[in-house]
Amino acid sequence: MLEELTTLVECVNAVDLRDLEQRPARETWESVGSTLQGYVSASLKLLERVVGRYDTTSEPVFGSDEPSDEYGAYALQVDTISQQRPSGGRVADLAFMARLELRDRARALDGMHTHTLAARPLLSTIDRARRCVRKSLTAVAAMLAAVEGLDSSLCVSYELETSLEVRRAYARLRASIEGAKEPSDAEMYRRLRGVGTRIAMLIGRSLYQQLRVHDRCELRDLQTRILAWLRTDTDSEDGRIQGRRLWQDIAGYARVLAMVSQRQELLQHDARLVTVAVGVSGRGV
Repeated sequence: MLEELTTLVECVNAVDLRDLEQRPARETWESVGSTLQGYVSASLKLLERVVGRYDTTSEPVFGSDEPSDEYGAYALQVDTISQQRPSGGRVADLAFMARLELRDRARALDGMHTHTLAARPLLSTIDRARRCVRKSLTAVAAMLAAVEGLDSSLCVSYELETSLEVRRAYARLRASIEGAKEPSDAEMYRRLRGVGTRIAMLIGRSLYQQLRVHDRCELRDLQTRILAWLRTDTDSEDGRIQGRRLWQDIAGYARVLAMVSQRQELLQHDARLVTVAVGVSGRGV
């Protein structure tokens, strides 16, 4: 079962959505939608075998009758169990939770397939299913390997670790935008080209697929607009006006990126740091 879990995770990891972020919904579905449906179905069957093998009497701890967009809440629950002492019951708990969540993902994908929807909602649904399969099977595999004394090539990535890395990446991008006053017309070409380069670098990182679909699509849109502007007569009056408008939109989006700190896991992390800092300060008085 560990080998099957590992193989499925590797297959899901190979699903790269970057090239589909600006494509029509039909093309997105034909490229990866049905493939991912197959992976979700295979995952459900495998997880059923895992539950049967480790036979838990645990009651359901997560799940609903309707598909949920709250992937983050599920992921944090998986993290909580993953950090507990390894046992057969923990393996079954993780597998049971994963089955409930993946059933929601399967229903959501079926809904996308049977309705004509915009490209971004479809991409978002596919991405949540992809992340859910990877997160679930990796956690189950890691716990199973620990219980059975086996080696696993899968590396568990906790949501806090990922969110901290995303926040650092966003902070670097924001610094390139907010680090100085709004550029003059003479500086605009260099500054916009620099921002475009940083966006391209972020898109090329493996972390990029951990970003939320909305953020990825917004970054793609800004990159497209920057490239289009750089190809125009940027020294003309119209070019200068368009450049200033583009910079203002980019600066506005930089402020939106700061909202990453409102994620539940980051709020909890920051609160713990403040508590520790206050405690250390109090002892030093």
